[in-house]
Amino acid sequence: MKTAIVAAALLMWAGAAQAKIDPVIPVWISSPTFRPATAKDGDVLAYDAQSVRQDIRIQAPTTRVALRLTNELGTSRVTVGKVELRVIHADGTLGEPRLAKFGGADGVTLEPGLARYTDFVDVSLPAFSDVAIIVHYPGRAEPAAHRAAVRVAQGDDTPGTDLKTVRGAAIVSAVETPAPKAFCRHVVVALGDSITEGSGSTPHNNWPSRIARHFHGKRCEVIVANAGISGNKVLSDGGSPGLLMRLDRDVFAIPGLTDIIFSEGINDIRAAETKTFDSEALAEQLLEGYRQLVVRAHAHGVRVIGGTLAPYKGTANQTEAGLAAVERVNSAIRSGAIFDAMVDFNRALADPTDPQRMRSEFQKGDWLHPNDAGYAAMAATVRDSLFASRPALGAGSPKRRLDGRRSAQASSGSR
Repeated sequence: MKTAIVAAALLMWAGAAQAKIDPVIPVWISSPTFRPATAKDGDVLAYDAQSVRQDIRIQAPTTRVALRLTNELGTSRVTVGKVELRVIHADGTLGEPRLAKFGGADGVTLEPGLARYTDFVDVSLPAFSDVAIIVHYPGRAEPAAHRAAVRVAQGDDTPGTDLKTVRGAAIVSAVETPAPKAFCRHVVVALGDSITEGSGSTPHNNWPSRIARHFHGKRCEVIVANAGISGNKVLSDGGSPGLLMRLDRDVFAIPGLTDIIFSEGINDIRAAETKTFDSEALAEQLLEGYRQLVVRAHAHGVRVIGGTLAPYKGTANQTEAGLAAVERVNSAIRSGAIFDAMVDFNRALADPTDPQRMRSEFQKGDWLHPNDAGYAAMAATVRDSLFASRPALGAGSPKRRLDGRRSAQASSGSR
């Protein structure tokens, strides 16, 4: 009898706990990077009693959002006094501030290695709305986060659009919203390096942003979250954790994840070109890294769509061995033996008269990064049929508690 009473109590507790959990989806993400040892010209490495504004674009309509602040790659505490959201109007002016709290408190201190979610903030936004997130630091702070164009003002002043942008750590690494019911939904992470992040494009015209706009309003909802990091490598660290080291935090912890579109490896090849190397051996190491990505993705019920490496002939320090490595990697991707599906970014960008080189009208000037026209050509390779039906591999829908704390399921892949 006593056992039955305990079991019934546990069931009631589980039911009550489940009632407090709603599925969420990302509407924007940004993968953390290491804090640089030294600043480049114009970069900011620390803030001191300042307010820092990062502008983002929301990928899906929402009425409530929660923000994720990161100190996962940090080595010192970061104290935040308060965080505000302001809608950016079409003329560049800012809407009224909405305060994002932490368990009801205005501020929070993030210990090294940790992240923290805000409570949900009520704000009605259509898809592709622009939002300013303003983080107020009451004292000195050295965040380790994705380096982005930010505006910095003194004290609690709001950084206006008239202020010039500088490169600095943008501590908010994700924005999530309760998931509305949908006939079918794909949550896609675009995973890669600077060509995924969008170096060379005008704002919001990289290939992930273009794909998100293309699929908006279709029968099957598609949300594209950009996890590209400039300079990222597959096999080793650099200014950011290598691909295989960052998967759990940057990819598999994304709530509702169903698909990955992946293209990376050119930075590994370019780094090897500073010395003599075996192109076949390096290509095989990259392909083995790709296989590890696919195995780990399948363990989470996630499909991986592989993109061929972009042509890069004519870049600084380019070698014949490097070109051979790209050809070997791309041949393996095209064979269909590596990924669940593929998109041929390389052929979309290649010069028909010299296929190892990017078409002149598609490159930004360094023969490595596309321009807006090149990114449009890349996005056009993603067929509608890839996302026309419900996800096939049965990805789960990680959930987050409404008080801002991740459930065990959602946080199991984080640091």
